[in-house]
Amino acid sequence: MKTARTCLSAALLLALAASHVFAAGSPSVEARMGASQVYESESIAYEVHVTNGKDGVKPDLSDFKTDFEVVELGQNTYTSSFKMIINGQDVSPDSGVTIGYRYQLTPKRSGTLMVPAPFIMNGNAKISGRSFALQVIAIEKQDLVLTEISVSKERVFPTQPFDVTLKILVKPLPNDDRDPVSPLDPPRVKITWKDVPAGLKAQGDIAEWLQRSVSQTGRGFRIETITDNFGQLPAFNFFTGREKRPGMDGREINYFVFELKRRFIPQQIGSFEFGPATVKGEFVNSVAPGGRRFTVKPLLAVAPAKTVQVALQKDAPQNFNGCIGKYELRAKTPSKDLRVGDPLALTLEFERATDSGLLESIAAPDLSAITKLAADFTVVDKNPPGQTSGNVKSYTYTLRPKKAGVVIPPITVSVFEPKTEKFEELASNSIALNVTDAAQLRADEVISGAPISAGRSVGERGSGIFQNVADPTEIGRPALSAALYIELVAGLWLAYFFGFVGLTFYRHRAGDSALQRRMKAQAESATHLSGARAALKNNDATSAALGVQRALTGLIGIWNGVPPEGMTAQDASAVLEKAKASQSSRDETVRLLDSIEAAKYGSIAGMEALSLVESAEKLIPMLQKEMGSN
Repeated sequence: MKTARTCLSAALLLALAASHVFAAGSPSVEARMGASQVYESESIAYEVHVTNGKDGVKPDLSDFKTDFEVVELGQNTYTSSFKMIINGQDVSPDSGVTIGYRYQLTPKRSGTLMVPAPFIMNGNAKISGRSFALQVIAIEKQDLVLTEISVSKERVFPTQPFDVTLKILVKPLPNDDRDPVSPLDPPRVKITWKDVPAGLKAQGDIAEWLQRSVSQTGRGFRIETITDNFGQLPAFNFFTGREKRPGMDGREINYFVFELKRRFIPQQIGSFEFGPATVKGEFVNSVAPGGRRFTVKPLLAVAPAKTVQVALQKDAPQNFNGCIGKYELRAKTPSKDLRVGDPLALTLEFERATDSGLLESIAAPDLSAITKLAADFTVVDKNPPGQTSGNVKSYTYTLRPKKAGVVIPPITVSVFEPKTEKFEELASNSIALNVTDAAQLRADEVISGAPISAGRSVGERGSGIFQNVADPTEIGRPALSAALYIELVAGLWLAYFFGFVGLTFYRHRAGDSALQRRMKAQAESATHLSGARAALKNNDATSAALGVQRALTGLIGIWNGVPPEGMTAQDASAVLEKAKASQSSRDETVRLLDSIEAAKYGSIAGMEALSLVESAEKLIPMLQKEMGSN
C-alpha cells in the first residue's frame, strides 16, 4: 500500500513538473495599471510582462494611440525557477524568463476610457493581456487655484541663460488673511524639468536650487519624487507676494503667489518643452456654518507647457564649425623640416572657455576651403576624426606641401558669440616651415658601372665565363657544365612565364577601373570605421558618428563612381537602388545617415554613437556583397 502511494505521489509530481515545463515554454502576456482613476492631463504607470516571448518581441500597443500618449520607460528582465528532486533525480523544469516593459500613459480626453489589451504574436497566434477601464476626470473651471508656466525668453542662442517659472496663485482664506496653504496638508507639485533635460545645463544641482525654500514649519508645497535624507517628502515655501486678478464672477481677488523658478543654460541647438505642470491637493473652499471650520475642495490644476527654441542665426558663415562662445585655437606640427611631397601632420586644438558650447558640437574645419592653404598644400583627409581631452578637442590632418618655401597660414573659423549675437572670426597661429625641393639624382648617378678589378682570371671565379674578359689566355680551365646550363635556361624560362602571367594579371587589374574603385572604397570605408571606433574609446561620440557617415558615403560613392562629398541619405539610397542593393539595406542606410545628419551640430549620446558604429559594421559587409553581385 505504501509503495502504491509512493508511486502515485511520484506520478503526481511528475505531472506537476510536466505542467510547469509546459508553462515555462508557453508565452503569456500580463498587463498592470497603476491607477483606475486620474485627472485629465495626469499620467499613469503601466506595465506589460511578457513571459517566454521570442527574443526581441515587444508588446504591441498600437491600439493605444487613439486615446493615449504612450512613452516607453525601459524594461526589466526576471527569471524564475524551482528545484524538484524525485527519488534522488533532479526533475526541475527550465527557468521561465519574463520581461517587464514599463510605460507612461497620458489620456487625451476625459471620461471613461478603455485601456486596450496589449498583445504579442507567436507565429500566427495572437497572445493578449487584459484590458482596463480608466476613469479620467475632466479639469473643472475654477478660480480657487490658478497655475501657469512662463519662460523669460522663448527663443535663445546656445549658452544664453533663460528662466523657467511655475507660478501658483491661491485664493485667500475666507475672512482670514493667513497663508491659504498652511491649514492643510501640503499640495503636491509635479514638474517635468526637475531633472535637467538633455542638452541643457542648470545653475546648481537640486539641493542648491531648493535648499533656501525648505519650509521650517512643514507647511507649503511638496515636489513629487524629491525626498530628504530620511526618504520623506519635504515641504517648500515658495511664497513671493500677492497679485490681483479677476475671479470667475468678475470680482477682483488678491491671490497669494507662489513661484518655483529655475535657470537653464542651453548647450546645444534644439527645441525644449517645459510642462505641463500640475498642482494636486485639497484647498480651502469656504467657511462652514458657525465660522469656525473650513470646507475643503480636492482639485487638480494644470499649467500648459511652454517651449523654448534654441537656435542660431540662419546666415551662418560657411566656415562655422559649431563653436559657440569663447575658444582658443592653436595649430601644431611635430616637424618643420621636410621636402616637397612629404607628409606633414597638422593638429588643430580648440580649447573652450567656461560656459561655452559643448565640444561635441565642434566639427573638423574644411582646410581645402582655405584658398591660401589649398594652393600650397594637398589636404589628404578633409574630415579627420576628433579627439577630446578635458576642455580641448583636436583634429589632426595630413598635408603634403606642393612646393618649396611654403608656410602654414592662420586657420580661421567663425564662432558664434551669444553675448553680441554675432559671428566672429577665430584664427590660429601660423607655422613657419623649412620646405625644400625633393632630392634629385644626376643622370650619371642613376646607372653606374662598377670598376673592374684587373688581374682576375676566369679560373679564379670558378663560375664560367664573365663579361669584360677580353683576353682568351685567361680561360685556363673551362668551367662550363651542361647540366648547370640546362637548369639555368629552364629557370630563365620559368621566370619569364611567371613574370608574364603576373604582368598580365597586374595590367588586367590596373585596367579594370571598377575593380580599382571597389578596392579603394573598401579600404577607405574600413579606415573611417576604425577611426569611429577610436573616437568611441575617447568618448567623442560626435566624431564617431561622423566617421560612420564618411564610411557609408565613401563606400557607396567611390564604389559606384559617384562623388561622396555632400551625399545625403536620399542620394545614397538612389545610388544603392541603381546598384540593385536590397530594400532593407537601403532603408538601414537612410536611417543611419538621417540620424547622423540630425545630430550634425547637436549633441549625440555615447550609447547612440555606439549603436551607429555597430549598425554600420553589420551593414557595410552586406552592402559590399549586394553591390558586388551586380
